Amino acid sequence: MNRVEFIEKLRIALSGNVNSNKVEENVRFYNDYIDMEVKKGKSETQILDQLGDPRLIAKTIIEANKVAGNGSEEKEPIYDEYERRSDDTSKRRFIFPRLNALLTIAVVIMAVLLFISLFTTVISFLAPVLLPVFLFFLIYRIFQSFWR
Repeated sequence: MNRVEFIEKLRIALSGNVNSNKVEENVRFYNDYIDMEVKKGKSETQILDQLGDPRLIAKTIIEANKVAGNGSEEKEPIYDEYERRSDDTSKRRFIFPRLNALLTIAVVIMAVLLFISLFTTVISFLAPVLLPVFLFFLIYRIFQSFWR
């Protein structure tokens, strides 16, 4: 599949399911994304393989618009637009879809569990060394107070 076929399949899959502005917005987005990646040195085939099936992309866009309640009215898109650099060159940066709250909470929980796991691992390695040292100083203090 080449770019023209990809864009055409995306356009056909979106048409009738989202408003025409959304269709053109998404077609322009993916066209610009492909251009940007080609300028970085990737082949069109590599880029299209990474993007996957345009019908699946369209299905995701359609579902996101349904969840967001996007009929004909304009709401916040599911992805951020390209951001121009401050020097106003034509280079653009791709912004990935925002993570939803549930995924963010899961990531935070995993990070906390990882921290706890690392902490207990370090303690378990240090305990055989620190425990005898602690006991030695405790016994030393007891004897020292005993002899005074």
